[in-house]
Amino acid sequence: MSGFVGLIASDNRYNASSVLDKCQEEISRCCNDHLGRHQSPLIDLRFGWLKVDDDTDDDIQPFTDDAKVYITGDVRLDNRERLIELMQQKGVAVDNKIPDSHLVLYAFKTWEEGMMKYLAGDFSFAIWNEATETLFCARDHFGLVPFYYANTEHGFLFSNYYRCLKHVPNLFDELRTNVLQDYFFCGRNDSVEHTIYTKLFKLPPAHQISLKKGKLEISRYWSGTQKNTPVEKLTTSAYVARFYDILERSVGDRVRSKHVSCHLSGGMDSSSVTALTAKNHKERYGSAMGLNAYNFTLETNVVESETFYSKIIAEHLGIPLRHYLADQLAGHHAKDDQTWYPEPAGSLATVPDGGMLRDTLQRSRITLTGFGGDPLFGCQDEIWSSRILLNGVFKTVLDWGKFVVIHKRIPRLNVSTKKKKRKLAAKPFFSPPSWIREDFIDEEYLKAKIELAASPQALADGMSTHPFWPYLFEIGHPGFTGMKMKYLHPFFSLELFEFIKIVPPHLLNQKLILRAAMVEELPAVVVHRQKTLAYSFSRIQNLKKSGLLEFLKDKISSAPDFIKGVIDEPALHKEISDSELLKKADTKKIEALANILLWGLYDYRQTAN
Repeated sequence: MSGFVGLIASDNRYNASSVLDKCQEEISRCCNDHLGRHQSPLIDLRFGWLKVDDDTDDDIQPFTDDAKVYITGDVRLDNRERLIELMQQKGVAVDNKIPDSHLVLYAFKTWEEGMMKYLAGDFSFAIWNEATETLFCARDHFGLVPFYYANTEHGFLFSNYYRCLKHVPNLFDELRTNVLQDYFFCGRNDSVEHTIYTKLFKLPPAHQISLKKGKLEISRYWSGTQKNTPVEKLTTSAYVARFYDILERSVGDRVRSKHVSCHLSGGMDSSSVTALTAKNHKERYGSAMGLNAYNFTLETNVVESETFYSKIIAEHLGIPLRHYLADQLAGHHAKDDQTWYPEPAGSLATVPDGGMLRDTLQRSRITLTGFGGDPLFGCQDEIWSSRILLNGVFKTVLDWGKFVVIHKRIPRLNVSTKKKKRKLAAKPFFSPPSWIREDFIDEEYLKAKIELAASPQALADGMSTHPFWPYLFEIGHPGFTGMKMKYLHPFFSLELFEFIKIVPPHLLNQKLILRAAMVEELPAVVVHRQKTLAYSFSRIQNLKKSGLLEFLKDKISSAPDFIKGVIDEPALHKEISDSELLKKADTKKIEALANILLWGLYDYRQTAN
């Protein structure tokens, strides 16, 4: 895990060193195992390293092997053995001991920008060529690692570490209206290219930047919706075996430390990741006791006990499990948590994960999740029409027949019609809360929100196209939280993503291929467990219990102007004070408002100037 920041000066009179000193000092609060710098007349690169892998001891950056081309980045590569093999075939002297970031530099010197078709993993990086005065940057396929950039008075600024940018003068002066609307209406930033500040931008996932002689070019290097060539004549067992190999390799690529944590919910996704992590540890270290598992539930509103299943899995794998009651951890808005966050995405003091994260940090710097499992396998009925184009009628009909035999129902076809589109557009996927002033609501914005709400976040293609995922990764990155914890997501593997697109739908429904692959790794009661909603609870009850409603009533009158100008205070007070109105309210939007208010009260620009 690395934090980096760089600046290409607008002229030869470099004059922003003190600003970058402050940026690097901010990075060092988290990434302090090594600090590095490269400065020349046109560029200043700063770097901080947080060691998370036992097999890497010398990820020294900015790195160069010829004092001409330099790299700084936050890089973790998948299947690096294959990349090394390809480079060795080109005569490049690299071996398995080389750090991932250094390997990317050698790949760039081998294929230049064409290297992107050989890279996979979690990364954002910047490569500077002193001789040609050119900059090349890229962000990974799914946006697992952020990349921010801006044109400032000093020159072109870039970083993966959001928190450090608060020290850049005037960068956080103005708020972007459409992103502010996102936070008020749905509690997150739905833009893949804009931050909440008008002057600061994000590089979207699967995009690259080329900066040559002051000319900036941004382009996409990969599209997650492209078709894959089907694998012919694979049996069901062969599909399962190949899937298992890919998932096991994905977990192994991410588990390169003896001390690792896993979120273990008791469902198939996180359970599979935890089981393969335990297997990896036993093979590598002779024991899985360096692995810790965590889960949390709501004390009084659980429909099906996740704790029950997670305990069975932990005992089966021989690993310790720590269980948390979210009721006891969440909702401390009233305590005015004094932790600064770049955007109003919530606070560690206001979410259940906060207490879990602080505890996890005492044991490891890596946490693996099961995120991505649901969209990877979910709702596959809708792709039959594209299967006909991809595989032909005969093979698709065979797959359709297998689906009916296995799942005892006829799959739905995804046939778009004008009638269906009109029905979809009319469905109230998205609406503003009643306490938002009408002059803040833009009709074109609402239309865009309705269209986005209807897009396939829960489908495999949504993993590469829906803004929910990169936003989730951005706010969990150490550069946002300031915490020494790197989250890794094995289901967000390029190899796994591309393989799933050629798997017959009857093997994806109900995660059949995952269940079949994990028969030898997990208890039968877990493998055969049907997916259910983890909770059925009253969000109103939890809002009252957390003190959030009282926090809003008490603090809204002292809110900053950018909040007070949006809120109809009488309407808000009426909704959160009237029990009947509160039952009909969208409580997620109330929670979002509390996050914005907490962020605004703490003064989001307090150290910007």
